[in-house]
Amino acid sequence: DYKSHTVKAFQNCMAFIQKSDMPIELYLSNPSFDLWLLLHSKAGVEYLSKADKIICDVPCSGFGIVRRKPEIRYKENLISEDLPQLQYKILCNSAKNLAVGGRLVYSTCTLNPKENNSNVSRFLGEHSEFCGVDIKLPSEITRSFDEQPYEISLMPHTAGTDGFYFAVLERKC
Repeated sequence: DYKSHTVKAFQNCMAFIQKSDMPIELYLSNPSFDLWLLLHSKAGVEYLSKADKIICDVPCSGFGIVRRKPEIRYKENLISEDLPQLQYKILCNSAKNLAVGGRLVYSTCTLNPKENNSNVSRFLGEHSEFCGVDIKLPSEITRSFDEQPYEISLMPHTAGTDGFYFAVLERKC
């Protein structure tokens, strides 16, 4: 189910952050809560206090966990054209709560570039107050794809995880 999947994705991300010696005091961006705010609040999430760290683990197509959940491939409308836009809106709303100098981790459990690299690239292009933060990889993890230094797609054969994507962003001003 979605909750157990989200917990597992969070655990994978936390394990990677700990191996990378990144600080782990985190504010969690709950996709369900962000989605509710996005749909029901004119003010968005701006009324929350600013956080130094946010994990934005957005709902996704789940292609990265298909080896453990093969039934995903039979799901109707798995690749929704609306999903990347929803993810982007959640990312934008989450970013509103990040303090200057704070860091945001955008993550999915899919390998679909429209849900990953394209969303982050679009976000950085439209939000000049943010920049990518280079990810220092532990020696046992190698990159599977040619990506920006602030993002990585984790793969079973290079990281010992399910397919997983994340990018680290920082608010400059």
